[in-house]
Amino acid sequence: MRLERELLGRAFVLSLAAGAVCVVVALVDGGGRAAVSAAVGAAMVVAFLAVGQVPVAAAARGHRGMAALLLLLGYLSRVMLLLLALLIVLNGEGLDRVPVGVSVMATAAAWTVGAVWALVRWRPVLIEPAAPSNPPSHSASVSTDEASTGAEHQR
Repeated sequence: MRLERELLGRAFVLSLAAGAVCVVVALVDGGGRAAVSAAVGAAMVVAFLAVGQVPVAAAARGHRGMAALLLLLGYLSRVMLLLLALLIVLNGEGLDRVPVGVSVMATAAAWTVGAVWALVRWRPVLIEPAAPSNPPSHSASVSTDEASTGAEHQR
């Protein structure tokens, strides 16, 4: 869980902040209906992108086979559900299109900035193996000049 927090924490917080700003601006500019529309747009983006990080987190933990399966099945299902949600939202009478669109763009941009920021600052822990205490001797080996020229065969 620590790895996910390191990699996704900033992206998640920035996207929620951008969504909140969009909701407040929509509330001031267009009233309650616009604020609800902006909240729906931000929620769709955060849900889409957060669920999409499940295979990435699984791969980072070393579960590559499971990550590939989740990636293939998850992405297709997420795109289909997002298209369905957009059709319902944009064709319905309850939400305004402009606040939904602005909120979707701002929240997605904030997620991207947060993800790039986290990846640039991420320093994975690397463990280097210790060098052997008694390195093997190469007394019977051929010198590099003889090996490269084949001089040992000409003698």
